[in-house]
Amino acid sequence: MAYSNMNETPESTTPTATIADAPKTMLIQRADSYFNKMWYAEAAELYGEALKKDKKNYTYEIIQKTADAYYFNTNMEKAYEWYHVLYENFNDELSADNIFRYAHALKGTGKYARAKRLMRLYNRKTKNGTLARVEVTKDSPNRNEVVLDNILHSESDYEIKNMGINTEYSDFSPMFLDSSQVVFSSAKDSSFFHTRRYKWNDQPYLDLYVAKINKESQDLKNALKFSKKINTKYHEASVSFSPDNKTMYFTRNNYGKKLKRDKKGINHLKIYKSTKVDMEWTEAVEVPFNSDYYSTGHPALSPDGKQL
Repeated sequence: MAYSNMNETPESTTPTATIADAPKTMLIQRADSYFNKMWYAEAAELYGEALKKDKKNYTYEIIQKTADAYYFNTNMEKAYEWYHVLYENFNDELSADNIFRYAHALKGTGKYARAKRLMRLYNRKTKNGTLARVEVTKDSPNRNEVVLDNILHSESDYEIKNMGINTEYSDFSPMFLDSSQVVFSSAKDSSFFHTRRYKWNDQPYLDLYVAKINKESQDLKNALKFSKKINTKYHEASVSFSPDNKTMYFTRNNYGKKLKRDKKGINHLKIYKSTKVDMEWTEAVEVPFNSDYYSTGHPALSPDGKQL
Protein backbone atom coordinates (compact mmCIF):
# COMPACT_ATOMS: atom_id res chain seq x y z
CA MET A 1 0.00 0.00 0.00
CA ALA A 2 1.14 3.46 -0.74
CA TYR A 3 1.11 4.37 2.84
CA SER A 4 -0.04 7.97 2.46
CA ASN A 5 -3.40 6.59 1.35
CA MET A 6 -4.37 6.01 4.99
CA ASN A 7 -4.95 9.76 5.25
CA GLU A 8 -8.60 10.75 5.45
CA THR A 9 -10.54 13.58 3.83
CA PRO A 10 -14.08 14.73 4.65
CA GLU A 11 -16.84 12.31 3.79
CA SER A 12 -19.67 13.63 1.62
CA THR A 13 -23.37 13.04 1.96
CA THR A 14 -23.98 13.95 -1.71
CA PRO A 15 -25.67 11.05 -3.53
CA THR A 16 -23.62 9.33 -6.22
CA ALA A 17 -24.64 10.18 -9.80
CA THR A 18 -25.80 7.39 -12.08
CA ILE A 19 -22.94 6.90 -14.50
CA ALA A 20 -25.06 5.75 -17.42
CA ASP A 21 -27.41 8.76 -17.36
CA ALA A 22 -25.25 11.67 -16.19
CA PRO A 23 -24.17 14.15 -18.90
CA LYS A 24 -20.46 14.40 -19.51
CA THR A 25 -20.13 17.79 -17.82
CA MET A 26 -21.65 16.33 -14.68
CA LEU A 27 -19.38 13.30 -14.94
CA ILE A 28 -16.29 15.49 -15.03
CA GLN A 29 -17.53 17.71 -12.22
CA ARG A 30 -18.31 14.73 -10.03
CA ALA A 31 -15.00 13.05 -10.92
CA ASP A 32 -13.11 16.24 -10.05
CA SER A 33 -14.97 16.44 -6.75
CA TYR A 34 -14.02 12.87 -5.88
CA PHE A 35 -10.43 13.39 -7.01
CA ASN A 36 -10.04 16.49 -4.83
CA LYS A 37 -11.33 14.51 -1.84
CA MET A 38 -8.86 11.71 -2.66
CA TRP A 39 -11.69 9.29 -3.43
CA TYR A 40 -9.58 7.91 -6.25
CA ALA A 41 -11.41 4.65 -6.95
CA GLU A 42 -14.66 6.47 -7.72
CA ALA A 43 -12.87 9.30 -9.55
CA ALA A 44 -11.11 6.84 -11.87
CA GLU A 45 -14.41 5.18 -12.74
CA LEU A 46 -16.08 8.48 -13.62
CA TYR A 47 -13.12 9.84 -15.60
CA GLY A 48 -12.95 6.60 -17.55
CA GLU A 49 -16.65 6.84 -18.40
CA ALA A 50 -16.30 10.47 -19.49
CA LEU A 51 -13.33 9.66 -21.73
CA LYS A 52 -15.23 6.76 -23.25
CA LYS A 53 -18.27 8.95 -23.99
CA ASP A 54 -16.59 11.87 -25.75
CA LYS A 55 -13.17 12.42 -27.34
CA LYS A 56 -13.52 16.12 -26.49
CA ASN A 57 -12.69 15.14 -22.93
CA TYR A 58 -9.18 14.18 -24.02
CA THR A 59 -7.55 17.19 -22.37
CA TYR A 60 -4.25 17.25 -20.52
CA GLU A 61 -5.94 17.81 -17.15
CA ILE A 62 -8.51 15.02 -17.46
CA ILE A 63 -6.10 12.43 -18.82
CA GLN A 64 -3.55 13.29 -16.13
CA LYS A 65 -6.15 12.97 -13.36
CA THR A 66 -7.38 9.67 -14.83
CA ALA A 67 -3.84 8.28 -14.84
CA ASP A 68 -3.14 9.64 -11.35
CA ALA A 69 -6.35 8.15 -9.93
CA TYR A 70 -5.36 4.69 -11.15
CA TYR A 71 -1.74 5.23 -10.04
CA PHE A 72 -2.73 6.14 -6.47
CA ASN A 73 -4.74 2.90 -6.35
CA THR A 74 -1.73 0.93 -7.67
CA ASN A 75 -3.71 -0.19 -10.72
CA MET A 76 -0.57 -0.02 -12.81
CA GLU A 77 -2.06 -1.50 -15.99
CA LYS A 78 -4.63 1.30 -16.21
CA ALA A 79 -2.18 3.92 -14.97
CA TYR A 80 0.28 2.93 -17.69
CA GLU A 81 -2.48 3.07 -20.32
CA TRP A 82 -3.39 6.66 -19.50
CA TYR A 83 0.12 7.97 -18.80
CA HIS A 84 1.05 6.60 -22.22
CA VAL A 85 -1.86 8.54 -23.77
CA LEU A 86 -0.65 11.63 -21.90
CA TYR A 87 2.90 11.07 -23.15
CA GLU A 88 1.81 10.56 -26.76
CA ASN A 89 -0.55 13.54 -26.92
CA PHE A 90 0.85 16.14 -24.51
CA ASN A 91 4.57 15.53 -24.61
CA ASP A 92 5.50 19.20 -24.43
CA GLU A 93 3.42 19.71 -21.28
CA LEU A 94 4.70 16.77 -19.23
CA SER A 95 5.78 17.66 -15.71
CA ALA A 96 8.47 15.90 -13.68
CA ASP A 97 5.71 14.18 -11.69
CA ASN A 98 4.10 12.92 -14.91
CA ILE A 99 7.39 11.39 -16.02
CA PHE A 100 8.11 9.88 -12.60
CA ARG A 101 4.69 8.22 -12.32
CA TYR A 102 4.77 7.06 -15.93
CA ALA A 103 8.15 5.42 -15.26
CA HIS A 104 6.80 3.63 -12.18
CA ALA A 105 3.72 2.49 -14.10
CA LEU A 106 6.10 1.06 -16.70
CA LYS A 107 7.99 -0.77 -13.96
CA GLY A 108 4.73 -2.02 -12.51
CA THR A 109 3.81 -3.58 -15.85
CA GLY A 110 7.21 -5.14 -16.46
CA LYS A 111 8.49 -2.61 -19.03
CA TYR A 112 11.82 -2.07 -17.29
CA ALA A 113 13.96 -0.89 -20.21
CA ARG A 114 11.61 1.93 -21.11
CA ALA A 115 11.10 2.77 -17.43
CA LYS A 116 14.84 3.26 -16.98
CA ARG A 117 14.98 5.65 -19.92
CA LEU A 118 12.07 7.65 -18.51
CA MET A 119 13.81 7.86 -15.12
CA ARG A 120 16.86 9.34 -16.84
CA LEU A 121 14.58 12.02 -18.27
CA TYR A 122 13.07 12.58 -14.84
CA ASN A 123 16.53 12.99 -13.30
CA ARG A 124 17.50 15.52 -15.96
CA LYS A 125 14.26 17.45 -15.58
CA THR A 126 14.51 17.70 -11.81
CA LYS A 127 18.19 18.58 -12.01
CA ASN A 128 18.00 21.56 -14.37
CA GLY A 129 14.31 22.40 -14.06
CA THR A 130 13.74 22.52 -17.79
CA LEU A 131 13.49 19.99 -20.56
CA ALA A 132 12.43 20.75 -24.11
CA ARG A 133 10.54 17.97 -25.84
CA VAL A 134 10.72 14.68 -23.94
CA GLU A 135 12.42 12.07 -26.10
CA VAL A 136 13.06 8.50 -24.97
CA THR A 137 16.63 7.75 -26.00
CA LYS A 138 19.15 5.06 -25.17
CA ASP A 139 21.41 7.09 -22.92
CA SER A 140 24.22 5.32 -21.14
CA PRO A 141 23.01 3.77 -17.86
CA ASN A 142 23.84 5.45 -14.58
CA ARG A 143 25.33 3.72 -11.55
CA ASN A 144 21.96 3.00 -9.93
CA GLU A 145 20.74 1.25 -13.08
CA VAL A 146 23.85 -0.94 -13.21
CA VAL A 147 23.29 -2.01 -9.59
CA LEU A 148 19.62 -2.75 -10.29
CA ASP A 149 20.44 -4.74 -13.43
CA ASN A 150 22.95 -6.82 -11.47
CA ILE A 151 20.29 -7.58 -8.85
CA LEU A 152 17.63 -8.46 -11.43
CA HIS A 153 19.93 -10.79 -13.36
CA SER A 154 21.61 -12.50 -10.41
CA GLU A 155 20.57 -15.81 -8.91
CA SER A 156 18.15 -15.28 -6.05
CA ASP A 157 19.20 -16.26 -2.53
CA TYR A 158 15.57 -16.33 -1.42
CA GLU A 159 12.39 -18.13 -2.30
CA ILE A 160 9.25 -16.00 -2.40
CA LYS A 161 5.84 -17.60 -2.02
CA ASN A 162 2.30 -16.43 -1.44
CA MET A 163 1.09 -16.88 2.14
CA GLY A 164 -2.14 -18.73 2.82
CA ILE A 165 -3.60 -15.82 4.79
CA ASN A 166 -3.36 -13.39 1.83
CA THR A 167 -6.62 -12.10 0.37
CA GLU A 168 -7.83 -10.06 -2.60
CA TYR A 169 -7.33 -6.97 -0.45
CA SER A 170 -4.18 -5.30 0.88
CA ASP A 171 -2.20 -7.59 3.24
CA PHE A 172 1.20 -6.28 4.34
CA SER A 173 3.67 -5.26 7.05
CA PRO A 174 4.18 -8.58 8.90
CA MET A 175 5.94 -8.47 12.27
CA PHE A 176 6.82 -11.33 14.63
CA LEU A 177 4.88 -11.19 17.88
CA ASP A 178 6.78 -14.21 19.17
CA SER A 179 8.27 -17.39 17.72
CA SER A 180 4.85 -18.80 16.83
CA GLN A 181 2.78 -15.77 15.77
CA VAL A 182 2.92 -12.95 13.24
CA VAL A 183 0.93 -9.71 13.37
CA PHE A 184 0.13 -8.05 10.05
CA SER A 185 -2.03 -5.32 8.51
CA SER A 186 -4.97 -6.17 6.29
CA ALA A 187 -7.99 -4.62 4.63
CA LYS A 188 -9.70 -8.02 4.42
CA ASP A 189 -13.43 -7.94 4.95
CA SER A 190 -14.05 -10.09 8.03
CA SER A 191 -17.49 -8.72 8.83
CA PHE A 192 -20.76 -10.56 8.26
CA PHE A 193 -22.48 -7.21 7.82
CA HIS A 194 -21.89 -4.14 5.68
CA THR A 195 -18.27 -3.02 6.04
CA ARG A 196 -17.25 0.63 5.92
CA ARG A 197 -15.00 1.24 2.94
CA TYR A 198 -12.17 3.69 2.50
CA LYS A 199 -12.94 6.06 -0.37
CA TRP A 200 -9.31 6.25 -1.58
CA ASN A 201 -9.27 2.67 -2.90
CA ASP A 202 -12.77 1.32 -2.15
CA GLN A 203 -11.35 -1.30 0.22
CA PRO A 204 -12.31 -1.90 3.86
CA TYR A 205 -10.33 0.03 6.46
CA LEU A 206 -7.07 -1.54 7.64
CA ASP A 207 -6.93 -3.50 10.88
CA LEU A 208 -4.27 -5.55 12.64
CA TYR A 209 -4.51 -9.35 12.49
CA VAL A 210 -2.54 -12.13 14.17
CA ALA A 211 -1.78 -15.47 12.49
CA LYS A 212 -0.15 -18.70 13.63
CA ILE A 213 3.09 -19.89 12.05
CA ASN A 214 2.91 -23.42 10.65
CA LYS A 215 6.34 -24.78 11.60
CA GLU A 216 6.28 -27.53 8.98
CA SER A 217 5.18 -25.53 5.93
CA GLN A 218 6.46 -22.14 7.15
CA ASP A 219 3.09 -20.77 6.06
CA LEU A 220 0.72 -18.59 8.08
CA LYS A 221 -2.70 -19.83 9.17
CA ASN A 222 -5.75 -19.07 11.33
CA ALA A 223 -5.65 -15.28 10.96
CA LEU A 224 -7.79 -13.51 13.55
CA LYS A 225 -8.33 -9.86 14.40
CA PHE A 226 -5.87 -8.46 16.91
CA SER A 227 -6.98 -6.89 20.21
CA LYS A 228 -10.25 -4.93 20.24
CA LYS A 229 -8.44 -2.34 22.35
CA ILE A 230 -6.22 -1.61 19.34
CA ASN A 231 -8.42 -1.94 16.25
CA THR A 232 -10.91 0.88 15.57
CA LYS A 233 -13.27 1.67 12.71
CA TYR A 234 -10.46 3.58 10.96
CA HIS A 235 -6.95 2.51 9.89
CA GLU A 236 -4.45 0.61 12.06
CA ALA A 237 -1.25 -0.72 10.48
CA SER A 238 2.52 -1.22 10.68
CA VAL A 239 3.18 -2.56 14.15
CA SER A 240 6.49 -2.95 15.99
CA PHE A 241 7.01 -4.84 19.27
CA SER A 242 9.56 -4.35 22.04
CA PRO A 243 12.09 -7.18 22.62
CA ASP A 244 10.06 -8.48 25.59
CA ASN A 245 6.79 -8.23 23.57
CA LYS A 246 5.17 -6.13 26.30
CA THR A 247 5.05 -2.84 24.39
CA MET A 248 3.82 -2.17 20.88
CA TYR A 249 3.88 0.84 18.57
CA PHE A 250 1.65 1.16 15.53
CA THR A 251 0.16 3.65 13.07
CA ARG A 252 -3.43 4.85 13.26
CA ASN A 253 -5.52 7.67 11.86
CA ASN A 254 -5.66 10.69 14.18
CA TYR A 255 -8.68 9.37 16.02
CA GLY A 256 -9.84 9.76 19.59
CA LYS A 257 -13.56 9.78 20.17
CA LYS A 258 -13.84 11.42 16.75
CA LEU A 259 -11.72 11.84 13.63
CA LYS A 260 -9.52 14.95 13.89
CA ARG A 261 -8.57 17.05 10.86
CA ASP A 262 -6.21 19.90 9.98
CA LYS A 263 -7.29 23.23 8.47
CA LYS A 264 -7.55 21.66 5.00
CA GLY A 265 -9.85 18.93 6.29
CA ILE A 266 -7.18 16.22 6.10
CA ASN A 267 -6.94 13.58 8.79
CA HIS A 268 -3.28 12.69 9.34
CA LEU A 269 -1.59 9.58 10.72
CA LYS A 270 -0.13 9.19 14.20
CA ILE A 271 2.02 6.67 16.05
CA TYR A 272 0.38 5.10 19.10
CA LYS A 273 1.76 3.02 21.96
CA SER A 274 0.14 0.24 23.97
CA THR A 275 1.50 -1.93 26.79
CA LYS A 276 0.51 -5.43 27.85
CA VAL A 277 -0.90 -5.73 31.38
CA ASP A 278 -2.09 -9.11 32.70
CA MET A 279 -1.86 -10.58 29.18
CA GLU A 280 -4.13 -7.85 27.73
CA TRP A 281 -3.19 -4.84 25.60
CA THR A 282 -4.15 -1.49 27.12
CA GLU A 283 -5.84 1.46 25.42
CA ALA A 284 -3.31 3.07 23.09
CA VAL A 285 -1.82 6.51 23.74
CA GLU A 286 -0.07 8.89 21.36
CA VAL A 287 3.68 9.35 21.26
CA PRO A 288 4.66 12.96 22.12
CA PHE A 289 6.03 13.96 18.71
CA ASN A 290 2.75 13.47 16.80
CA SER A 291 0.92 16.43 15.28
CA ASP A 292 -2.52 17.25 13.92
CA TYR A 293 -0.79 19.00 11.00
CA TYR A 294 1.43 16.27 9.53
CA SER A 295 1.57 12.49 9.47
CA THR A 296 3.83 10.26 11.57
CA GLY A 297 3.96 6.54 10.87
CA HIS A 298 5.86 3.32 10.16
CA PRO A 299 7.28 2.82 13.69
CA ALA A 300 10.21 0.40 13.94
CA LEU A 301 12.12 -0.41 17.12
CA SER A 302 15.83 -1.16 17.24
CA PRO A 303 16.73 -4.72 18.35
CA ASP A 304 17.49 -3.53 21.89
CA GLY A 305 14.20 -1.58 22.07
CA LYS A 306 15.94 1.70 22.93
CA GLN A 307 15.39 3.57 19.67
CA LEU A 308 12.23 4.07 17.62
